[in-house]
Amino acid sequence: MGTETSYEQQGLLHEMFSKQAKKTPDKIAIVEDSGAKITFKELDESSDKLGKHLVHKGVTINSCVGIYLDKSIAYVTAYIAILKAGAAYLPLDVLYPLPTMKSILCDATPIAVISIKQLTDTLGEIKHLYTFIELEEEIVTGEETLPTDLTLDSRAYIVYSSGTTGKPKGIICPHRGAVFSYHWRHEAYPFNQDDRVACNIFFPWEMLRPLLKGITMNIIPSTTIYDPYLLCKFINKNKITRMLFTPSLLETVINTPELKLEELKSL
Repeated sequence: MGTETSYEQQGLLHEMFSKQAKKTPDKIAIVEDSGAKITFKELDESSDKLGKHLVHKGVTINSCVGIYLDKSIAYVTAYIAILKAGAAYLPLDVLYPLPTMKSILCDATPIAVISIKQLTDTLGEIKHLYTFIELEEEIVTGEETLPTDLTLDSRAYIVYSSGTTGKPKGIICPHRGAVFSYHWRHEAYPFNQDDRVACNIFFPWEMLRPLLKGITMNIIPSTTIYDPYLLCKFINKNKITRMLFTPSLLETVINTPELKLEELKSL
């Protein structure tokens, strides 16, 4: 059976993650640069709980939920929880200027945005125009259950263009494309069990790629990802064997003067 048809047997993105979490429950799933860690079982359970909380808050199938958080364990938990609640996640970079943030929210009209009080307090009037679910609040699940009537064509995420040529434009993406891409990547470039993967986790093709195969993911801080010197030190310190580079970032790293490329020898 070829990739074109076998990928349809993999399930949806969050289902693929939960299946893997049951295979490697006690393995570390995510490591933050601060040293904070979470296992696959803990991540599966915490995203289940937050997903039910989202349903309790009124999140429905194919609705949109924003993520306004620094790159962290909480970010990944929110990402998976939104999918489990049947919604599409909308990544919102904490470095967005307020006009960009306001434009995207106005266009996408998310039913809720997951964040923390420290970040929402910087948003001014925007905070009062949308429903922000702050992770400090009590998580309420009640009798809610997670939806099961989703398909590969259900919405998974909404991404926006940079807006360099005008107003940012949103693209609605179903599970199907991401499931197909992950399945192909896993077949074409299979992981070794001792691989150490680094991701900045903002882009859809990064975050679940290692997790769906039980591989630990090291989160690259946003303050590090675009600084070639800091990025090389991060890779060297954590003995990273795999990382998804954009061509432009890789070119920048390689051409940075006086950079110690031997710090990349683990790749």
